[in-house]
Amino acid sequence: EPNWCWKAPGLLLLLVVWAVQQAPLLLVLQSMCLQPWYKKDLEGYGDVLEWFLTPDRVGYYVALRVVRACALPMVRLACGIAVKWLVIGRFTAGQRKRSGWQLFKHWLMARVLPPEALHEATQLIGAHYGGVSAVLRMLGAKVGRRVYWPGSGFQ
Repeated sequence: EPNWCWKAPGLLLLLVVWAVQQAPLLLVLQSMCLQPWYKKDLEGYGDVLEWFLTPDRVGYYVALRVVRACALPMVRLACGIAVKWLVIGRFTAGQRKRSGWQLFKHWLMARVLPPEALHEATQLIGAHYGGVSAVLRMLGAKVGRRVYWPGSGFQ
């Protein structure tokens, strides 16, 4: 664990990354709220029920589910790759050093792109070798050509 001097800016960066990851959902919600059937003032339970059960709104509910299942894992992966190259840089092979920067790099990467997030993205990409290998190369791994990844390879 890095000390608080490293964690404070790291937590701020994690907040920014989280906000960027929520952008696709917020765009769908904004689009839904800009529709003419949207009511700004809800006065009572009847208005709330009408607001939730408007037939046109069902498509937006489906869109939110699709965005959450398909777009969010890919946006999370893109954010992880961006943070890896813009903030963290390269990891060096060998034993981990105990310096503040080295601890911070590992701490931040584990939070920006945890294994379950990588697993979700690789499930969408598929098990074929090209996509998963490309993702791992973008994260800085050295992966040979034509490597086969049975399943997603991450859990």
